[in-house]
Amino acid sequence: MVGRKIQFAHPSAWQTVLHQGNTHPPMGLRVRSSEKRREVIARLREAGIAAEPFDPLPGAIWLPEPVAETKLPEPVRNEVVIQDIGAQWAAPLLAVRPGERVLDACAAPGGKALHLLDSAAIDLTLVEKEKNRYRAMLARFPELSERAQAIVGDAREPHAWWDGRPFDAILLDAPCSGSGVVRRHPDIKWLRRVSDLETFRTVQQALLTALWPLLRPGGRLLYVTCSVFAEENERVIAKFLNNHNDAKRVPTEGVDGYYLPTEQHDGFYYARIEKVAES
Repeated sequence: MVGRKIQFAHPSAWQTVLHQGNTHPPMGLRVRSSEKRREVIARLREAGIAAEPFDPLPGAIWLPEPVAETKLPEPVRNEVVIQDIGAQWAAPLLAVRPGERVLDACAAPGGKALHLLDSAAIDLTLVEKEKNRYRAMLARFPELSERAQAIVGDAREPHAWWDGRPFDAILLDAPCSGSGVVRRHPDIKWLRRVSDLETFRTVQQALLTALWPLLRPGGRLLYVTCSVFAEENERVIAKFLNNHNDAKRVPTEGVDGYYLPTEQHDGFYYARIEKVAES
């Protein structure tokens, strides 16, 4: 059933999507200071680890043969974050600027939040609903608790945690079916049902509706999923835009819409929405 659905959703790429879902997951690194990428690649190669730059993302590196984090040379471990290359598009697409007030609404596991902080000197608020995921996020990236305001809370209920000050930018990495990352979570193939898409769609629409009032006029929201299905992507965005006259979809450079899985990265969907400023 899911295979036929993917074939219908992506008629020119369905075989590649299904094939990639049955391969070993790729490994990407993000160099936190992108100008050091050449140096990091050289160190990796000196250690016998094949590494390739991934353009146009300036800090992205692809490892054709994944390795354990402990196998990375110690100087490299201090310079990089293990992060799928597909996920590395979130920060540049949101394009945060110094001084902006930013919300990461579904923050765990934290890689995108750290990327936002590495991109500019921002005032970042992190919200994560699940306590276990929240604790794991701060254990993996302790500096998030030092450089951002981290909150355990439901992004669908901002009245419980929002201080009333509007955000300039919001990252909404919404819960989804995970159909773009099945090779990392093989149980998805056996546990997910097509009927689950409706459940996720309801949550995604509720998140968008709840978070939109938190965004200032002229601000932007980046909607992200790791799903390849329209029910969680185009249809969610279309319904939201239809219900909000002050929202418009804005094309983005590099990735706009689907970023289907390849041997180098997982599958994602990106859509940037801007709040029309009052005239």
